Amino acid sequence: MAHMTVAASEKAFQLVFERARDSFAISKSDSGSWGPFTASYSAGIKLAGGEVDLQADGTVRIKELDIVYDPLSLNLGIDIPEVVIGGFCIIWIPIKGCVVRAPKWTLFSANPDISIPLDLSGLIQSEVSGSFKILTKNEVDPDRLATMTDLDAEDAGVP
Repeated sequence: MAHMTVAASEKAFQLVFERARDSFAISKSDSGSWGPFTASYSAGIKLAGGEVDLQADGTVRIKELDIVYDPLSLNLGIDIPEVVIGGFCIIWIPIKGCVVRAPKWTLFSANPDISIPLDLSGLIQSEVSGSFKILTKNEVDPDRLATMTDLDAEDAGVP
């Protein structure tokens, strides 16, 4: 069986790592309500920092890769039933009806009336370091004839 050795550029690995790190971001948010209670959240992660290094033993080492939790927020709410105070008739004339009314105030008209926000965006982060080995495999199609060269197989569309 033939063996092949491939050299990899550490600078190329660093550029690929930086592009992948800078473009990686996941975010999710949702909300729900259960009677007078409401809750909503927003959570996401992105990557920052870190170094990539090709080791002499054939492994790739990533050092101090930061996982930043941004956004990371939770909002809990309570809806109190609306209460109306006042608005009753002070002076009533039979022909005209109510001429003077008491002032009217509506309490707890917002939705939710009480809101408890918890925003930890950018405050929590994790740091990851580790190494891994790149495993490459080559598979030959079992339908490929033994007499075919790689060029013949490529022309025939057989891997």
